[in-house]
Amino acid sequence: MSTLFSVPGVLAKLAAKDRPAYQRLAACLARSIQASFSYAPVAHRTEDEVKRRFGRALAVYGVLRGDMGWAMDRVLDELPTYLRMELLGLAWEPSKRSVWVAE
Repeated sequence: MSTLFSVPGVLAKLAAKDRPAYQRLAACLARSIQASFSYAPVAHRTEDEVKRRFGRALAVYGVLRGDMGWAMDRVLDELPTYLRMELLGLAWEPSKRSVWVAE
């Protein structure tokens, strides 16, 4: 998975430029990572494992927002699904549909 931009740098800019969008993203990441322990359990939930999952979630965010140019609402809607696929080792590719309706 590659991304066209530096995700941490973009997150810092998002936090400074659009605080509500940053907060929505942070909440989505937290919920997605928390939920990931139910479908991809580990023997011991360590700080390193949470950080690893956070890194995978940020990589997914980078592809969806940066590479695909998706709107934030679409990213927030789809990120949990793609993170799940990523953590389960399933192949995934972002939808190329140009029309999207929020769930």
